Amino acid sequence: MKASTLVALILIVIGLEGLFYGGFSYVVDNRRATNAPVSLSAKQKQSVMIPFWGGVGAIAVGGLILLVCSRKREKKS
Repeated sequence: MKASTLVALILIVIGLEGLFYGGFSYVVDNRRATNAPVSLSAKQKQSVMIPFWGGVGAIAVGGLILLVCSRKREKKS
């Protein structure tokens, strides 16, 4: 699988997730203080919101990359 095809598929998946879920969230582990026997840490939830136009744009760009890559392969054959 070529790198451009992989990037196109990732863009399409991110675009679809943006359309259906509106974004995604992840957890960041922040170490606040570390002393020999005691360690303090805090987990913080981060959210990334993907606007509707961003999802549609990512799908369109991913599809365009796939289309261009497939046409280049046809010309080489």
